[in-house]
Formats: sequence, structure tokens, C-alpha cells
Amino acid sequence: RHPMFGLTCESVFACGASTFAVVTEGHRVFACGAGVPFDAARAKEKEKPALEGGFVAREKENVHSNAERRGSFAPTTTFSKMLSVRLDDVENKRALVMESTVRMLTPDDGSFERLSEQMLAYAPYGESVLARFARVVLEETRRKPAFALAYGALIERLVLRKCLSCPPSHFRRVFLLAVEDAGVRLLKRQEDVMHRRALETLGWARYQKRLADLSAGGGDRQKGAADATSFYDAVVDRESYAEYKAFRDECKAL
Repeated sequence: RHPMFGLTCESVFACGASTFAVVTEGHRVFACGAGVPFDAARAKEKEKPALEGGFVAREKENVHSNAERRGSFAPTTTFSKMLSVRLDDVENKRALVMESTVRMLTPDDGSFERLSEQMLAYAPYGESVLARFARVVLEETRRKPAFALAYGALIERLVLRKCLSCPPSHFRRVFLLAVEDAGVRLLKRQEDVMHRRALETLGWARYQKRLADLSAGGGDRQKGAADATSFYDAVVDRESYAEYKAFRDECKAL
């Protein structure tokens, strides 16, 4: 059964690569769909292997297998695959410059000019570097929502100064996929909290029985206990309210 079966949405936002649906009362949000698939084969051709033989390939396989084993903590999205691509020394330096520029940015006009000029000096930037830039922009926006306009001005300057080595459509796709990835991680965190709350409330035996009953009745064993109530309904003490408030604030910032 589709995860959104029977739900009523009060708002739907179409963002090109993704569609976001907000459930009535705003306690949950769904990120639907994905953008153009990331061409990993094309990205690998641009890489410069640092070692001979098959060691580099085996190392990349280990990275992906480790990420899969950590599935509950590292959701696999198109954007996460983009971030897994290794950069050469030049691209890695560009990415570090971009990330440090965002983290040191302040609303002060003088600081903004100095940092943005430093960033422009290392242009042009490709998709892999922009993906790391977009990740840091969203991380900092969730931490400091009041800085959103400053980050937007920085992105605008990148475009106006023609500092991109990729087509405009690819530039837009990177940011849409970054937002989708952030949304998926937020929802995964919500689901993990709901499972933990259900386990604390019901106890191990009743929790396992509920999962078994849902599985026998055709329900989704992985989501059963988490879907029993909303995130807001699971607020029972100061700690659970703090978790809910942090989640709500990050959703608003995103």
C-alpha cells in the first residue's frame, strides 16, 4: 500500500525535481519523486585514480557497502550518490573553499564581499563541487535560518558572475536534489524517533507483537509502530517536546 494512502494533504509544493506534500495540521511532510538520475558513470570518467590496480575500485565498493549497512542512518538518494564521488586535488580544494566561505559568512557587507570574492577566485565549479556547496548551505540554513537571504545572495552571485562549469539545468538539479535529500533525512529521523518512542512506551514484547500483527495483516513491518501516531502525538515529556520542536524548526528552515 502506498505510504500516503488515506492521507489528506493541505499543501503541495512542486519543485521541478521533487514534489513536497504537507499532511493536514502540518505534522508530517512527504517528499515525492526524484530528478534526472545522476550519471555516475560519466562522473567516474572524470576522476583521477590515485593508486594503480583494482584498489581504488574496491575502496569505492567498500564505501557503498558500508553506507548500505548503515541504511537506517544514511538514506540512499541521488544526492548522496553525488557526494560519494571522489574529487581530485583541484576540485577538492575548490569544494573546501566553497564550504568554508558558507560557514564563515556573516550578514556584514564587508565580510560578505571579501568571502564571496575569495570564492569567485577559484571558479569555475562543476556539479560535484556544487553538491558539497549545496549540502553546507542547507546545513547552515537549518542552523541559522536568519542567514537564508545571505546564502541566497551568495548563490545569486555565483550565477551572475558565470562561475559554473555546468549547464543551468544541472545547477538547478543539484539544489533540488539537495533539498530532497535533506527532506528524506528529516523524515527518516522522525521515523527513528517514533520507533524509539513506541518501544519505550510499549516495551520490547508488546512492540514486537505489534510489528508481528501488522506484518500478518499485510501492513508494513518496518513502519507499523511509527505510523500508529503522529510525531506531535508522541510528545509526552520535555525531552520528546524538544525533539519535536527541533524537527519542526528544521522543517520550517528547509
